[in-house]
Amino acid sequence: MKYERLMERDKCVSFNRACFEIIEAIQRLAELEDKIERGELISTVQAEQGDQEIAFFVAHNATVRKQAVKEFADKIITSGTTVYDPLRCTEFIKLPMERYKKLIKEVCGE
Repeated sequence: MKYERLMERDKCVSFNRACFEIIEAIQRLAELEDKIERGELISTVQAEQGDQEIAFFVAHNATVRKQAVKEFADKIITSGTTVYDPLRCTEFIKLPMERYKKLIKEVCGE
């Protein structure tokens, strides 16, 4: 019985490369599906944007605005002086206009 080679070496290398490419394609597909599930993948074409994408942006923008307001409020609190008003039995923050304008300039760049 004569020995016959099952696979040529160059075909073996091609097979390994094809397997690697398939694994890479599967990983990329999994990453794409993760983005879809998290709502990170959206259409940039106006006609293709659905209600879900618009809702995502509305929620995202609201979160960004809340965070910006909180950060600015924290800066005002740390820059000002807390004063107690005995007539109203409350505390308030005293912040000179110069410091306030400086904070606005830092945050808004204006």
